[in-house]
Amino acid sequence: MSKDKAPRRLKKEFTDLQKAYKEIKMLKRQLSRLKKIISRMNIEDYNNIQEARAAQLREREELKHCRIEIDETAQWQCFSCGDDYLRLVIYHKVNEPYYLRRCPNCGNRTKGKKFDNSVKGVKPEG
Repeated sequence: MSKDKAPRRLKKEFTDLQKAYKEIKMLKRQLSRLKKIISRMNIEDYNNIQEARAAQLREREELKHCRIEIDETAQWQCFSCGDDYLRLVIYHKVNEPYYLRRCPNCGNRTKGKKFDNSVKGVKPEG
């Protein structure tokens, strides 16, 4: 026969203060570990880190700019032919700027609307 066991006591939940103490203790350990790693590093091997980092940031910015351009042209791809994208054409009508989008390949165009600075699309050069 098996022995009767007393019901297990539930583990009491940690209070917010206890959780904070535990997290602080863990962060202190991690900080001391990182300090040891830094003290063992040879600084002469890492002279050009700032230069390499700056070059990497420049490359990222250029890549981001190219990606934005590509996404913008893909967003305004022509609905009828699909070969080219719709260009923004700005014209004046009774001293107010209006715009429409036109495909140079097939001539497909949208309706004219009032132009303001919030209009998105591939702006004309010049």
